[in-house]
Amino acid sequence: MNLPAPSHYSIHIPPAPSANDFLRIATMAPVIVMAIAVLILVIVLAFGTYWDAKNIVRRKGKLFVFDSASWSFIVLLSGIFGFAIYWLAHHSRLRSHGLQPDETERVAKTGSIAWRG
Repeated sequence: MNLPAPSHYSIHIPPAPSANDFLRIATMAPVIVMAIAVLILVIVLAFGTYWDAKNIVRRKGKLFVFDSASWSFIVLLSGIFGFAIYWLAHHSRLRSHGLQPDETERVAKTGSIAWRG
Protein backbone atom coordinates (compact mmCIF):
# COMPACT_ATOMS: atom_id res chain seq x y z
CA MET A 1 0.00 0.00 0.00
CA ASN A 2 1.46 3.29 -1.11
CA LEU A 3 0.58 6.32 1.01
CA PRO A 4 1.09 9.78 -0.40
CA ALA A 5 3.96 11.74 0.95
CA PRO A 6 3.22 13.99 3.95
CA SER A 7 3.79 17.07 1.79
CA HIS A 8 0.33 16.55 0.21
CA TYR A 9 -1.40 17.06 3.53
CA SER A 10 -1.85 20.49 5.04
CA ILE A 11 -3.20 21.20 8.45
CA HIS A 12 -4.55 24.68 9.06
CA ILE A 13 -4.02 25.90 12.59
CA PRO A 14 -5.83 29.17 13.26
CA PRO A 15 -3.74 31.87 14.86
CA ALA A 16 -4.18 32.56 18.53
CA PRO A 17 -6.58 35.39 19.35
CA SER A 18 -4.84 38.70 19.52
CA ALA A 19 -5.48 41.69 21.75
CA ASN A 20 -7.35 43.38 18.88
CA ASP A 21 -9.76 40.44 18.67
CA PHE A 22 -10.44 40.69 22.39
CA LEU A 23 -11.05 44.45 22.16
CA ARG A 24 -13.41 44.00 19.20
CA ILE A 25 -15.48 41.47 21.14
CA ALA A 26 -15.36 43.53 24.34
CA THR A 27 -16.63 46.64 22.58
CA MET A 28 -19.43 44.78 20.76
CA ALA A 29 -20.84 43.14 23.89
CA PRO A 30 -22.32 46.33 25.40
CA VAL A 31 -23.79 47.27 22.02
CA ILE A 32 -25.49 43.88 21.72
CA VAL A 33 -26.77 44.04 25.31
CA MET A 34 -28.12 47.56 24.71
CA ALA A 35 -29.84 46.50 21.48
CA ILE A 36 -31.52 43.58 23.25
CA ALA A 37 -32.62 45.89 26.09
CA VAL A 38 -34.12 48.39 23.63
CA LEU A 39 -35.91 45.58 21.80
CA ILE A 40 -37.40 44.31 25.07
CA LEU A 41 -38.40 47.86 26.04
CA VAL A 42 -40.18 48.43 22.72
CA ILE A 43 -42.06 45.13 23.02
CA VAL A 44 -43.13 45.99 26.57
CA LEU A 45 -44.24 49.46 25.44
CA ALA A 46 -46.25 47.94 22.58
CA PHE A 47 -48.05 45.52 24.92
CA GLY A 48 -48.62 48.30 27.45
CA THR A 49 -50.03 50.53 24.74
CA TYR A 50 -52.37 47.77 23.62
CA TRP A 51 -53.74 47.16 27.12
CA ASP A 52 -54.01 50.87 27.92
CA ALA A 53 -55.86 51.48 24.66
CA LYS A 54 -58.24 48.62 25.45
CA ASN A 55 -58.93 50.21 28.85
CA ILE A 56 -59.59 53.59 27.23
CA VAL A 57 -62.04 51.98 24.81
CA ARG A 58 -63.78 50.27 27.72
CA ARG A 59 -64.01 53.52 29.74
CA LYS A 60 -64.61 56.14 27.04
CA GLY A 61 -65.81 54.11 24.08
CA LYS A 62 -63.27 55.28 21.49
CA LEU A 63 -59.66 56.12 20.78
CA PHE A 64 -58.08 58.97 18.87
CA VAL A 65 -57.64 58.03 15.17
CA PHE A 66 -56.62 54.32 15.45
CA ASP A 67 -57.78 51.23 17.30
CA SER A 68 -55.74 49.55 20.06
CA ALA A 69 -54.02 47.02 17.77
CA SER A 70 -52.97 49.75 15.34
CA TRP A 71 -51.55 51.92 18.13
CA SER A 72 -49.53 48.98 19.49
CA PHE A 73 -48.24 48.21 15.97
CA ILE A 74 -47.22 51.85 15.54
CA VAL A 75 -45.35 51.71 18.85
CA LEU A 76 -43.72 48.42 17.83
CA LEU A 77 -42.46 49.96 14.58
CA SER A 78 -41.43 53.38 15.83
CA GLY A 79 -40.47 52.65 19.43
CA ILE A 80 -40.41 55.42 21.97
CA PHE A 81 -41.46 58.02 19.39
CA GLY A 82 -44.70 56.19 18.61
CA PHE A 83 -45.33 55.73 22.30
CA ALA A 84 -44.83 59.46 22.86
CA ILE A 85 -47.37 60.25 20.14
CA TYR A 86 -49.84 57.78 21.68
CA TRP A 87 -49.31 59.29 25.13
CA LEU A 88 -49.76 62.85 23.88
CA ALA A 89 -52.93 61.89 22.01
CA HIS A 90 -54.57 60.06 24.91
CA HIS A 91 -53.08 61.16 28.25
CA SER A 92 -51.92 64.75 27.92
CA ARG A 93 -53.65 68.09 28.14
CA LEU A 94 -52.45 69.00 24.65
CA ARG A 95 -55.46 67.34 23.09
CA SER A 96 -58.61 69.42 23.31
CA HIS A 97 -61.44 67.68 25.14
CA GLY A 98 -64.07 70.16 24.04
CA LEU A 99 -64.85 73.66 25.20
CA GLN A 100 -66.67 74.36 28.42
CA PRO A 101 -69.96 76.31 28.12
CA ASP A 102 -68.42 79.60 29.28
CA GLU A 103 -65.51 79.15 26.86
CA THR A 104 -67.87 78.66 23.90
CA GLU A 105 -69.33 82.12 24.42
CA ARG A 106 -65.87 83.69 24.77
CA VAL A 107 -64.67 81.99 21.58
CA ALA A 108 -67.75 83.24 19.71
CA LYS A 109 -67.04 86.83 20.84
CA THR A 110 -63.26 86.95 20.51
CA GLY A 111 -62.56 84.29 17.86
CA SER A 112 -59.73 83.00 20.04
CA ILE A 113 -59.37 79.85 22.08
CA ALA A 114 -56.31 81.18 23.92
CA TRP A 115 -56.18 80.43 27.60
CA ARG A 116 -56.82 83.39 29.80
CA GLY A 117 -55.55 83.33 33.28
